Amino acid sequence: QGTLYNPSIKNKPDNMQAKLIVLLFAALCIAAYSTNVVHDPSFWALLARRQNATLGFSWSNCGSASDPTKVTALNIGPNPIKLGSPITISFSAYLSQSVAEGKGFSADLQIYKSIFGAWILIPCVDGLGSCTIADICSKLPPNSDCPLTKYNVPCSCPINQGNYNIPASSPASIPTTNPNISWLTSGDFKIQGTLYNPSGSRLACYLVQASLS
Repeated sequence: QGTLYNPSIKNKPDNMQAKLIVLLFAALCIAAYSTNVVHDPSFWALLARRQNATLGFSWSNCGSASDPTKVTALNIGPNPIKLGSPITISFSAYLSQSVAEGKGFSADLQIYKSIFGAWILIPCVDGLGSCTIADICSKLPPNSDCPLTKYNVPCSCPINQGNYNIPASSPASIPTTNPNISWLTSGDFKIQGTLYNPSGSRLACYLVQASLS
């Protein structure tokens, strides 16, 4: 799973993983080049204008207004985000069900990167990329390392049902890790996360757009 904050991830991927990711990236580039659009001069003009542009941060509900778990405010900075350096976050959310370890609360992550102006899905490779998380509690850091304690927001399970808030006037500072894969940690990205309860019903789906450098 490709979390922004996970103290247990300290080493960059081994050579075999790095080679596989490079091959996947090369395949994506070849696929993009084989399409007619990249032979259009107007495409390269557009690409040149976009190279130094950043999308900035935005978020939206990709589920339904009737989904029981809701986020009503969210902001992450700076823009662009630099992995390996702290980020700031503020949010307001309501968790409709208490989440406990081993109870089967799962999540799907879909991560897209803008390549040649097209959004390309990044595959799941050794826990990095667009992965399914069978037990989200197993991927959360221990509360002893939690930077959100002063806001009464837990970082690990159990996470009790209720309202959680980090005010925009006093955002939390959260350290991030950098997997040291340059093409994967710079550029414009979209991340869609969907949370499911043990019965498989969707609790929430949110889409976040951000730029990394």
